[in-house]
Amino acid sequence: MSRLVGMRSTAVRALGVGAALAVLVAVSANAAELVTAELNGTVNNVTVEQGQTVSFQISLTATGTIRCSATPTNPATAKVDVRYVVDAIGAVTSDTPSSAVRFYADPFCNITWPGDPAPQVVTATVTADINTPIGDHVIRLHTTTTTPPGTGSTLRDDTATFVTFHVVQGSDRVPPVVSCAGPHGTMGANGWYTSEVSYACTASDAGSGLANAADASFTLETTGDGADSTPSRAVKDKAGNTTVAGPFGPFHIDTVAPSVACGAPAGTLGKNGWYTTAVTVACTGSDATSGLDDPGDASFVLSTSGEGSDSIVARAVSDVAGNSTSTAAFGPFDVDLNDPTVTTSSPADDAVLILGSSAHAAYACADTPEGSGIETCAGTTADGDAIDTSSVGPHTFSVTATDHSGRTTTLAHTYSVVFEFSGLTAPAGKSWGKAGSAVPIWFSLGGVSDVSAMEGVASLAVSCDTGEALSSASAIKMNGGISYDDGRFHLVWKTDKSWAGTCRQLRVTLSDGTTHTATFSYR
Repeated sequence: MSRLVGMRSTAVRALGVGAALAVLVAVSANAAELVTAELNGTVNNVTVEQGQTVSFQISLTATGTIRCSATPTNPATAKVDVRYVVDAIGAVTSDTPSSAVRFYADPFCNITWPGDPAPQVVTATVTADINTPIGDHVIRLHTTTTTPPGTGSTLRDDTATFVTFHVVQGSDRVPPVVSCAGPHGTMGANGWYTSEVSYACTASDAGSGLANAADASFTLETTGDGADSTPSRAVKDKAGNTTVAGPFGPFHIDTVAPSVACGAPAGTLGKNGWYTTAVTVACTGSDATSGLDDPGDASFVLSTSGEGSDSIVARAVSDVAGNSTSTAAFGPFDVDLNDPTVTTSSPADDAVLILGSSAHAAYACADTPEGSGIETCAGTTADGDAIDTSSVGPHTFSVTATDHSGRTTTLAHTYSVVFEFSGLTAPAGKSWGKAGSAVPIWFSLGGVSDVSAMEGVASLAVSCDTGEALSSASAIKMNGGISYDDGRFHLVWKTDKSWAGTCRQLRVTLSDGTTHTATFSYR
């Protein structure tokens, strides 16, 4: 069988059955030469400072015979661990196998290798923790071997080879110097940042130097919103001394603007695409981190503000940190908020017109300057046409204005049509008489001869000084009733002797709704 033996600086062949693998342990350029136990009874030795890493070489040779199936193209192989660590309590571990070292058979099945008899060499490292106990720490070299299938001996490592790591006090006991400047970020409102917060850091080590060159300049930065701090970073030197940078904070961070959502425009739609009310848009706002600056922004309504072509202006919604989101603008919309107006100058309201007289309608319709404009303006009689005076009594005249949005306004005037009354007259224009005598009375109605125009005749006592009524009215007695002759109505008023020394008022009521009076004194 084969065995693994330590070699000093040259390959040594020893008698044995099968193949043997030789290991040489040597220090780096300026270190003392190491000798394995198999060569001269000493222990292979590598010196390393606390907190340092040094490299050393492991030589591999082999002796004996091996299967003839091991050829240069299908060799036997050997690997040895090349990374060693002595931890803070002195425990030694190894890992990271080397690349495969090749061995194969010569024509007589003796083991050989490329460059035989010179050893094959791999480079290994040992790292001591900054707190590794001073002294010797031993580990057996860990190897693995392979041999192609066939008859004969295999490559083996039956004899242990040990290496001693001699740990001495580290010369670098000073940790790196780290300096951080900050905080850097965009300051918003109310103590909130609206960007991530960072610190710019530099590090140096005057002793063994930084273990990681990237630590010479680095940035610590927050990574989220809300109350967040920068992470901490451990900066080590090659001796294993450590300085921790950070954490810094916490900082109030809000990098996200509020969320705003608005619905569809709403309003009362009239005709021709015109709105007859303000157009509104309902919106909601929210902010998950710092919160809304104005609680009223959680729910609000945007609206047009005038008539004509009007738009809803955008509104900015801010959070406590000062981030802002703007709603969209909406519009323009055609808006008409006011009804049209109507002015009527003829007939005037409560106007009194004579039966059959000539009067003409006069009116106009208008809309506000920014309104939709007048679409129709229609009266009972067209503007400029004759007003109806063909019958006595009350009449109504109306005008309706409609604008293009569908808004309407109707203005109504009442007017009266009356007879052309000439006045009550007595013979010789007298306004006095003898109590108990009959008094003839005349009046005309502008050519109207129909006695049905008379509704009634009454009299009542009145004050001779003030004309104030002193009694209720009562129908009068008439001699011969009412007659029409020569363009006039004629009636005879029968007076009473008891009226002597008093005044009486005569009242004639016509079918046009008017009442005409005359006052007489009696003796």
